[in-house]
Amino acid sequence: MPSLLQQYTQKHAPFVLFGLRAFLNDQKKQTAQVSPHLVESIENITEFCLRGGKNMRGVLTVLGYRLARGEKDSIYRIAAAIEMFHKYILSVDDMADRDEKRNGGSTLWKMYQDKFAQQKWADAAHHGRTFAEVDCCLMSSFVTELIRTADFPAEKLLAVLQIVDSEMYLQTIAGWQIHYFQNNQKLAEADEAEYLHGLELVTAHYSFVAPLTIGAVLATPKAGGQARAKQDSDLIKSLTEYGQNVGMAFQLQDDILGMFGDTKETGKPVGNDLREGKKTVLLQRAYCAAKEKDRKFLVKVCGQNFSAADLNRVQKIMIDTGALATTQKMAEDYAEDAIKKLTDLNQKQEEVQVLQGLAQFVVARKK
Repeated sequence: MPSLLQQYTQKHAPFVLFGLRAFLNDQKKQTAQVSPHLVESIENITEFCLRGGKNMRGVLTVLGYRLARGEKDSIYRIAAAIEMFHKYILSVDDMADRDEKRNGGSTLWKMYQDKFAQQKWADAAHHGRTFAEVDCCLMSSFVTELIRTADFPAEKLLAVLQIVDSEMYLQTIAGWQIHYFQNNQKLAEADEAEYLHGLELVTAHYSFVAPLTIGAVLATPKAGGQARAKQDSDLIKSLTEYGQNVGMAFQLQDDILGMFGDTKETGKPVGNDLREGKKTVLLQRAYCAAKEKDRKFLVKVCGQNFSAADLNRVQKIMIDTGALATTQKMAEDYAEDAIKKLTDLNQKQEEVQVLQGLAQFVVARKK
């Protein structure tokens, strides 16, 4: 039997994706007279956005709204905007990490590169990235357009745009920069607290805190008395603290899957984080606890291409040093703390039970 989380996702995700598809189809019609290249971009964006994935951020937007007693179906348009933002961020991340696969298909930059290589363009890799960057500009503009045209009061939409700008764009960029500079540090110089701060800025805020609070903010009425205002404020505080903790658990588990997952499940090559030089908690703890010979080996392979045998050795070091076990425990602790942040909410409400299930899922997932 599907879990409550799965049931909730199956119930709401189709409406989010329907809204996203309808919006992109409208954009395609409107641009048909402008340029065939623009139409092709929208077609590629549509395929990229709708080919698969968890659709978690859009569903969390709906969940935050329903939890705050919102009832309008127009929440699905806002949720579609949050999903669009996610796909935009993923595409930028794919370029930075040079990932070629996403949700069972080619990433945007790889899609264009392959096309231009077939057409014998010189420097197809550069042109592939350029066209993907152009598509990312379009996706970013679509986020704003979806929000701007949603059926909510203007002051609510401005509040949503402020969260998008201050928490989703600004903090995600700040977290990326922290990690990017850390990726190019020597392994011995990496700092675990700095890496975790980057995780909080990137994953926790844009994947969990922002979608949940955006939904709650949209449901908050203009008037309702001091009691209702305090209740809404307490709810947003609980969702913020929950989102911060569950986001950390999610990303730590993501790092584990990046080294020990199944590519058929995750859709990404195992060991890619290590190839990119990411100083994950998993890697830093393995390095600190390893013998000198193994430390030198970790330094040698970090940020480089390596063989399957090298990957097996890194995995063994991470297991033998206890790095894998302690990182898993850290993720589980964050998940437990997330659930504790919900204790002041109505435990019988479906959305609260879904959030509890989500915290348990993020540390048990295999993809």
